[in-house]
Amino acid sequence: MTEHDHTAIDLVVHPDNRIGRLDGFFHFIIGYLAPTLYALRETQVNGSIGVEACGPFDRFWGEVRQHRIKVAEPQAEIMTTAPVHLKPRGFDAPTGHARTPWMPVRRSVLNAFEIDTTDDKESYDATPRILVIDRAHVAAVAGAQARGRARRSVPNLPEIIEDLRAIGPVDVVTFEDLSLREQILATRNADIIVAQHGAVMANLLWSRRRTHVIEIVTPEKEKIFTSYFEGLGVPVTQISQSDVHDPVDADLVIQAARNHPGEVQARNRQRSRSEKQHIRWSARAWKRHESKGIDEHDTQRWLRALDRWPTPTFATNDDPVFLLSSIWRSGSTLLQRLMMSDPQLLIWGEPFAQRDPVRQLGDMFLPFDDRYPTPGHFISERLEGADFSLTDSWVANMYPSVEDLQRSHRALLDTLLAEPARRHGFARWG
Repeated sequence: MTEHDHTAIDLVVHPDNRIGRLDGFFHFIIGYLAPTLYALRETQVNGSIGVEACGPFDRFWGEVRQHRIKVAEPQAEIMTTAPVHLKPRGFDAPTGHARTPWMPVRRSVLNAFEIDTTDDKESYDATPRILVIDRAHVAAVAGAQARGRARRSVPNLPEIIEDLRAIGPVDVVTFEDLSLREQILATRNADIIVAQHGAVMANLLWSRRRTHVIEIVTPEKEKIFTSYFEGLGVPVTQISQSDVHDPVDADLVIQAARNHPGEVQARNRQRSRSEKQHIRWSARAWKRHESKGIDEHDTQRWLRALDRWPTPTFATNDDPVFLLSSIWRSGSTLLQRLMMSDPQLLIWGEPFAQRDPVRQLGDMFLPFDDRYPTPGHFISERLEGADFSLTDSWVANMYPSVEDLQRSHRALLDTLLAEPARRHGFARWG
């Protein structure tokens, strides 16, 4: 963008966000300030830059040093009369944060706040620096959502802090009263960050590579920031908290802090041995799968439940079907290519991976246990009753058989995977 007729150009920035209120800290940082500064990185403007007022976070705009920012209400003159409007694409949507250029976004913000962008920390020092982010006491406001410790707390946090001092120097901070620049510097100076789940996780955007994040989180919130953590590439260990005000297992926090981040999986959930997470069924199987974290124990449970019904026999004239399963970076793609050196063989590679149709088929069996479904649900059982009537009986929960459900899955996979392979001339598929 260049000058027009040698006059100053006013630029108005509107967030083109996916979700989130701009008067919430996380949504302001991730959905507005960060993408705005990123969008302005290569924008030439010699006039003022108008941004929408965001309540308590307006003070953060005043800290931005390299732009002439004017905070205004949406209907103010600068928001309506400026000749140029810019809509930065937001990155903010719980469970679906865009995996777009997080690193350029971070550099843009750091440059705007005149903070060193060097990010070459590859390993811990002998004594890692630990940052514990505490939640402040925030006075309750009538009709407003609870904030600070009134909303979430860790009652045994002082005990955890004392135990952490045996590992390295510990800084305990509350971010509510810090400038954004001070929050960024505190985050970047830490080797280990311990924090309870919440809006403060927005500050992970400023962390250096291999900064180890220990998130204290209740089970229903475990998946909220999945794509955010993955996009940032930070190793995160989650410590389970049964309720937002319950104590957590201090030993698990210390164990996580002692682990080198290179040995920590991106989303390594740790729970005390005595804790049992029972996941109740709801009709939204996929949503629960994402938010609760279905694991191998749940899979084993419903596989055992399926033993209550006979497995259907599928007649087929196909040549053998190959199923390959492996972890990432194990050479599976090379093996796939080697097998397909046979021109008669096609090995599919994660078809429609973003929706994961095979796993979603498995989700249909998640509610199966010793009590569900009951024999009375199946039409075959009902038809055996002499007094059964389609018009006079309760039919709102009348099911086909489990065998029919399993056959329908086979039919979908045949249509999705087998038939296209044959149609393109392959004799065998996998």
